[in-house]
Amino acid sequence: MGLKLGSVPEKSSTMKPSRLAMISIAVLLLTGCAELPSDAPVTPVDYKACVVEQKAESLSPLAELADYGVKQAVVTYGIGRSVFTVTDSQFRATVQKQLKQKCSLFVVSGVGFENQLVEVAKMNPSANFVYISDQSSSALVFANLENLVVFSADTFEAGLITGFLAAGLTDNGRVLTGVCPVPSFIEPFKAGYDDGIVKYSSLSGNPVENIRYFDTLPANGPFQPDVALIGGCPKSETTYVLNNTEAKWVGYGRDLYTDSSMSKLKTRLAANIEPQIGAKVLELIGADLEGDFIGGTFGSFHATYGNGGLQLSPEHDINIPPALIELLKTAALDYETSLKK
Repeated sequence: MGLKLGSVPEKSSTMKPSRLAMISIAVLLLTGCAELPSDAPVTPVDYKACVVEQKAESLSPLAELADYGVKQAVVTYGIGRSVFTVTDSQFRATVQKQLKQKCSLFVVSGVGFENQLVEVAKMNPSANFVYISDQSSSALVFANLENLVVFSADTFEAGLITGFLAAGLTDNGRVLTGVCPVPSFIEPFKAGYDDGIVKYSSLSGNPVENIRYFDTLPANGPFQPDVALIGGCPKSETTYVLNNTEAKWVGYGRDLYTDSSMSKLKTRLAANIEPQIGAKVLELIGADLEGDFIGGTFGSFHATYGNGGLQLSPEHDINIPPALIELLKTAALDYETSLKK
């Protein structure tokens, strides 16, 4: 069963009203997936966040969201930001080097770093660490270190509700699915969306065929799937599929509707399931600037549909029937109240 943890509590006695207002506005912008401004009249502060990503073929969608939260903190609070893509063997040395460069917070993603984090955090109590994970990573949470939090998502449930939504939006009973090879993400998400498509077929009485996309798209015509779902893949994969099909798009990760590079395709972006990890990172940086970083079990957060950590994007140009949303809630509740995968 996935670990459910609460959001970061606030210390209202020390949080300044102006900072709270900035956090509230910025989180609303981030949740709405607005594009970051190219510049902002913010006075720089003596604080730097270092994003450390594991070198891999593809990054987890959570890693992109976390970095987007750091970028939002740059234009909201005036912090510094540096990004490093390294192997697991380079992780400790990278942290030590960046500590000398006055890095205050490390936002870390990559399964190869997980078994090193407790020791690294203990060795460096002056810095704070945020681990971004597609799993609950309960061992890190229950280490209960004051300078380490885990922001994660129920990746199986994310796949389930994404697959369910895609199945509910098809008109010809065919959904195109594929997942890019992101370690710790690919298997639970794939299993989840397979289950979501099956659950929709069962609850609605309308059978939906799950057509796998590997290297070749199905031929154009009435039998080509009219909804596409590609998980954990670069944006280029999204644009390729949309440019070469007439399919509607259901996404997982950062909502691309407001992305300027998608302006000619955005009318096909039907819906998106977005983990609220970026908003959590932004919140945490705001708290850390006030000396209110809360680590361990209290500071960590595991995103589910039920606790609001996995959210459906605002409706775009394609109508999502209210009856489908109600069915989706039922499927998510059934999963969360049963023995989880």
